[in-house]
Amino acid sequence: MMSFRSVVALTAVGFALWAVASPAHATFHFMQIEQVVGGVGGNTAAQAIQLRMRSGSQNFVSQSRIRAFDATGANPVIIINIASDVPNGLLGDRVLITTAAFNSLTSPTCVPNFTMTNPIPASYLAAGSLTFEDDSGIIYWRLSWGGAAYTGSNTGSPTNDANGNFGPPFGSALPTAGASSLRFNGTASALSTTNLADYSITAGAAVMTNNARNSFTITLGACCPAAGGCTEFQSAAVCMASGGVYQGNGTSCASAPCAPTTGACCLPNGSCLADQTAGTCGAAGGAFEGAGTNCGTANCPVTTGACCAANGSCAELVESECDSSGGHFEGLGSVCTPNPCPVVPVGACCTGDGHCHVDPADDCALHGGFYFGDGTNCTTSTCVCFRGDANCDGVLNNFDIDPFVAALLDSGSPTPPEAYEQLVANAGACWEQRGCWADLNCDGSFNNFDIDPFVNCRINAPPPGAPCECAG
Repeated sequence: MMSFRSVVALTAVGFALWAVASPAHATFHFMQIEQVVGGVGGNTAAQAIQLRMRSGSQNFVSQSRIRAFDATGANPVIIINIASDVPNGLLGDRVLITTAAFNSLTSPTCVPNFTMTNPIPASYLAAGSLTFEDDSGIIYWRLSWGGAAYTGSNTGSPTNDANGNFGPPFGSALPTAGASSLRFNGTASALSTTNLADYSITAGAAVMTNNARNSFTITLGACCPAAGGCTEFQSAAVCMASGGVYQGNGTSCASAPCAPTTGACCLPNGSCLADQTAGTCGAAGGAFEGAGTNCGTANCPVTTGACCAANGSCAELVESECDSSGGHFEGLGSVCTPNPCPVVPVGACCTGDGHCHVDPADDCALHGGFYFGDGTNCTTSTCVCFRGDANCDGVLNNFDIDPFVAALLDSGSPTPPEAYEQLVANAGACWEQRGCWADLNCDGSFNNFDIDPFVNCRINAPPPGAPCECAG
């Protein structure tokens, strides 16, 4: 028969062996993935995962982790490897894990228990899987989503699901566009049946709770952008950062409509553009009639008319613009279709500096140029002369005197006179330009009245490289 001391010793050994051999279910194994937020207001960097204890004393979570898998159940990503325990461990207590981007989108500002090392990858949000498991990889809860698009494993330990099969998956993607979460519908102590039956997307804004039992509601509302219109499911911070006006938490575009920022825009021709902002109206050259105005009631005066340029082209301008451009204003409301402007023939005009311009004949003469004729252009009519350069060698000097005299003696000849040909190497091309280099008084003709200006140019030579000045 054993002594009392022996019984006590054996009992102590037994308890020690029980403590070693007993499953660690009094640590963290009885746990649900209660809520998941894949994004807030379209911002998929703002994510949250909420765990809930199915039993007491499940707060020793330092040997657990959460992993995400893609639509095929492959390519696992460690969302967080939980490194410490949480203080509260009653039935129904939570553990809240978020991204930093999530915390400012709740009221009050969210205080999570842990911050995700990695968010759920954006490509996993349409179809994928989350597992709550121990560090060795034993899965104690699995949440899969995406319906038929998810083809990976649905299995896990039977600790929290009687047959260890958490499937079929929830039928659609994780919520990302609004303020909702994917939430477990069962009680705190409930086992999993199937993800499809157990989960639903919250109808309103999700409320997340941390281990200290503090709750945080996702706060989104309507935003009135500076450019006009209305955008729903915006956070106050995002709305105001873009210059918008936040309408308040929980508001919609229907419940809190934005004041109009667009209105009628009167264009100078009297037409009207609807739904313009002050900025877009100004960019179109119009006058903004004010927010909320419309073209049905706007009285848009005509301030433009057809403006005829000297070359016969037409542009619809205000009268002051037409006058400053040297055109002729045809009157308020006149238009360019059909063109009311008289057609003035134009052609290539060579000026004394050797440059070519396309001008009417009168304008060419006014500037002392040589007019090649109606319809000519500067592509085929090249200016190769300086005024006074009678031999077209590009230099004004005494070698121009004899060619000038030879040309003057027979200036009306369509071809170079023989005497001129003997003096000038490129006589044919140079002769075609005589109206430019020989017309020293710029009256549009080559005649005896050009003699004195030519002589004066030789006596008072211009700077090297410059032509004779027009003496007209």
